[in-house]
Amino acid sequence: MRLERVSTYIAFFLALFALMTGLYLKNYLFPSITMNKKKVLTLHRFCSLSAFSIYVFNVVLCLYFHFPLEEPSKALDFGLFLIHPINGVIGGIVYGGKIITVRILKRGWAKQGLYWGILIFLFWLVQTGTIAFRYLKI
Repeated sequence: MRLERVSTYIAFFLALFALMTGLYLKNYLFPSITMNKKKVLTLHRFCSLSAFSIYVFNVVLCLYFHFPLEEPSKALDFGLFLIHPINGVIGGIVYGGKIITVRILKRGWAKQGLYWGILIFLFWLVQTGTIAFRYLKI
């Protein structure tokens, strides 16, 4: 359980860095600061792919260990934590949209890529929030 929590927190910060570096590369964030664009792009790609890898890792672990696959209706007993698995499905849709936008449509640096990137960050924000509320008893 601790592994999934820690990896979700790491993925949240990776998604945050990916969003910030993407905004920087589009000149929306810190336009007066000059950095090596190739290094920033490398950091952006690393953070994006790492967050996606953690998403896949967490989906496999959470489905295997936590989700009641033998009787899915038991998931309705999760209470407000039901937001977490529903958001996990939404994450798959959002990551699918981003992959199609970047790899197939080649529109990663257009507005569509920016919107999908913001949605990915919001996805990780909700996932991290549900875990924090669940395990910190807030």
